Amino acid sequence: MKRIAVILAILALAISVKANYSIYDFTGHVVLIQGGRQIKPEKGMKVMPTDEIEIAPGAKVEIYNEKTKEIFASVSDGKKSVMGIMLDARHPKRPGPSTTACASATQAAKQTHASTPKVS
Repeated sequence: MKRIAVILAILALAISVKANYSIYDFTGHVVLIQGGRQIKPEKGMKVMPTDEIEIAPGAKVEIYNEKTKEIFASVSDGKKSVMGIMLDARHPKRPGPSTTACASATQAAKQTHASTPKVS
């Protein structure tokens, strides 16, 4: 009986999980592969971490994480999963004025850290 309850709980959780990622922007020839089907991507389209994206040479795609409000830009062409693109992104950026604020705060923190005397 406990097994059935656990299985039902897992199924309910799986159904309730929503995609936290979407296509923020793209340029050039980009193809989204969901469940083995090739789909033309659209801005705002929901994607799952396991979906794959084919990025042609010179093309670029940006993935938006709704939870963290970060944008992850592709850094190379080829076929990658959404999660792979996010992991390869060197510097996720936040849209809007917070980008400048984050950069300023990071720079200030680096300057403060550099001027702090080191204790041996």
